Amino acid sequence: MFKKVFLLIILILLIWFLNSPQSLKTKDEIKPIVSPLVDRASVFIDNLDIPFIDINKPCGRPIIYTIDNFDTKFKITPEEFEKALKQAEDLWENSINKNLFEYHKNDGDLKINLIYDYRQEATDKLTSINSSLKDDQTKYNAVKSEYNTIKSKYTIAINSYNIKLKSYNQKSLNYQKQVNYWNSHGGAPKKEYDVLQSQKLILDKQAAQLQLDQKKVNTLADSVNTLANELNRLASELNLKVQNYNTIGEQRGETFKEGLYTKDETGQKIDIYEFSDYQKLVRVLAHELGHSLGIDHLPDPDSIMYEQNQSNNLELSKSDIDALNLVCQI
Repeated sequence: MFKKVFLLIILILLIWFLNSPQSLKTKDEIKPIVSPLVDRASVFIDNLDIPFIDINKPCGRPIIYTIDNFDTKFKITPEEFEKALKQAEDLWENSINKNLFEYHKNDGDLKINLIYDYRQEATDKLTSINSSLKDDQTKYNAVKSEYNTIKSKYTIAINSYNIKLKSYNQKSLNYQKQVNYWNSHGGAPKKEYDVLQSQKLILDKQAAQLQLDQKKVNTLADSVNTLANELNRLASELNLKVQNYNTIGEQRGETFKEGLYTKDETGQKIDIYEFSDYQKLVRVLAHELGHSLGIDHLPDPDSIMYEQNQSNNLELSKSDIDALNLVCQI
């Protein structure tokens, strides 16, 4: 194949030389020698079988990605992050011996962001707790105690929020009925109008407070989920019976909340929020890169594309490879 391409290039150069207005005397001298070669090469070129590469075919050209935002609060260097990306990329490419991704420092179609927020902060705190404890059972007990405390706060907060929300909805309904009544009767008298205005101000304040309460509830729920995740991991290490912790597993499960792939009219991006170690980082990057290729979650628990991050393998499963062959039409 390379020989054919080389001959094709030589032929193009010869044709250009013979048709160039420069060095006419030199051309006249060598034209009798070169022309037969051109004629023979032309016949050869007609019989070339050069494959056509359809870049519009799925996986026909690599996805160009760029590291867009890199939060330095993560305990990782840019070089280590690039290495993890390359390792995640290689998992997919090596399985079908095809260039699926390319890293560019700027202007990539796929933006990859490392975003530090409450998720990684919680992970870092748990890591700190783990490192200060002497044995696995002590670790488990400490995290469980923290989990029970936060879970209790969450239960109180969500119950209070639901009570306030129910009361607000009832008052809002009554207020709207009064407004509709007076609107249908040509408007409210000044006294009734002032009462309605006062009720509206109270309802507006309650709505604003409900929004704050909802944020508090959501923050506590995230903390509960993070601690539940850590409890599951420790329970597995301690070989504790899984049925004792079904409630925790149902509440959290080790889902791939660590990262998120999105694609919309503004472009496509991967946001990485959380990882406990380098191996977990490679796994979540590989998972989100799989989504960028068009692969959905798979039911195989051993696969990179399984929706729950419960494995430690850094290899594609047969299910992963089959899904990749399907989207790439191989």
